[in-house]
Order: sequence, then structure tokens, then C-alpha cells
Amino acid sequence: MKKDNLWVKWVHGRYLRGGDRWTYTPKSDTSWYWKKLLKVKERFRTYPKSEYIVKQGYRWLTQTYSNKKWTKLVWNRVSIPRHSLTAWLFMHQKLPVLHRIGRFTHLPFTECGMCYQSIETQEHLFFECHYAKDIWARFLSEWNVQIQLDGMETFISSLNHLKMLRKMRGLMYAGVNAVLYNIWLARNRRIFNSKDYHGQEFLKKIKTQITQRWLQLHQHRQNYTSCIVYLLHRV
Repeated sequence: MKKDNLWVKWVHGRYLRGGDRWTYTPKSDTSWYWKKLLKVKERFRTYPKSEYIVKQGYRWLTQTYSNKKWTKLVWNRVSIPRHSLTAWLFMHQKLPVLHRIGRFTHLPFTECGMCYQSIETQEHLFFECHYAKDIWARFLSEWNVQIQLDGMETFISSLNHLKMLRKMRGLMYAGVNAVLYNIWLARNRRIFNSKDYHGQEFLKKIKTQITQRWLQLHQHRQNYTSCIVYLLHRV
């Protein structure tokens, strides 16, 4: 911290009084917030650097030194931005499914609105629900790709190990993000508008969205011909 900071000066004058901050022990009548700060201090005793930077300290404390394994899957330039945002929330497990909302407020029901057979967790909605299983089966069959769908870890791992050219791999990532987005969209339409989003209509919409995105990119770079041909044979 900056030594010329008024708060730092006050701490030294009121509490430390020339003593060492690491060996300082608070008195019994010390304020509660100062005791809380000292408890946090204990967690940083083994911090490896002499100068503290908030970003580096946070990464050291949470052990997050590198990008997530799914970063390139979500934030690739060929995915539609709204699809990437939904996929990002999905990877962080922050989508407001009923089970998650129920942790913060009382809900009269938390059953999956697509099948009514289980509590609506994120894992259920995207991997276990019969609606999601049908969509994934159609997508994997028509796009001729193998992805594991029995849990988040294997899902991400199988995407990271796709054996194909870079552009085609980007196309598959864009397709997966589109599936995640449209499953979430179908769920919201069912709950809020009582409208069903049938499988074939669902898949056609995904292929149209991705094709339009790639055609836009192709206008600027002129090097996506193989991917566009691949898509057009599936629309």
C-alpha cells in the first residue's frame, strides 16, 4: 500500500505504532473490522512477491494462473456474440436455472419445464433432459462430430480434443455455442410464452444462424469457402 495514504497513516498511528504488521496481535477491545482484516492477512503470509498487485494476489489466492480450458471454445471470432455470452454463463454455471434461483428465494416448483421429470439444474437441462438429448443427437448426427455429453468435464475435454482443421474446429465450436444458446432460448419460450421449439425447426435455425455469420466473415476475409460449402450441404 502507499505509505502516504491517509488510511494507512491512521492504521500505523492507531494500531501498529511502529510495530511489525506480521507479528502484531490485536487487543481484545479492538474493533471487529480490524480483526477481520488481520485474519485475511494470515492468508497472505506465504505470498511469494514483495510488491502486492490486486490482480496477481487474487490469482495466487484462488490458484487461477491460466485461462480456463474452455476459453477458446467460447470466445472464438466465428461464434455469434449472443451465443458466446450464453456459453460463457453456461461454462461458469451461472445461468438462472430454477434450482439456482431456488437457492436465493422460495419457488413453488423447480421442475424442468421441458420434461417435468426432474429438478431443473443446469446439468439436467443441457445434458439429461430428453429434449436436450434429442437436440444433441440430431446435431451430432447431421454435423458428423463426436462430443461426450455425460457431464461438464467430459464435454469440455471432448471439444478440446476434436481432430480437424482449425477452421472446421472453429465451425464446430460455433455450432456447439449455438446449440447451448438455443436450448436456453427454447426453455425460456416454453416457460414464459408457452411456445414449443421442435427439434427439426431448432436445428434448421442453428444452421441458418451459423451460415449467415460465416457469410458475413467471408465477405471480409474471403477464406471461409470450405466451411460455407460444408454448411450449405446441411441447410
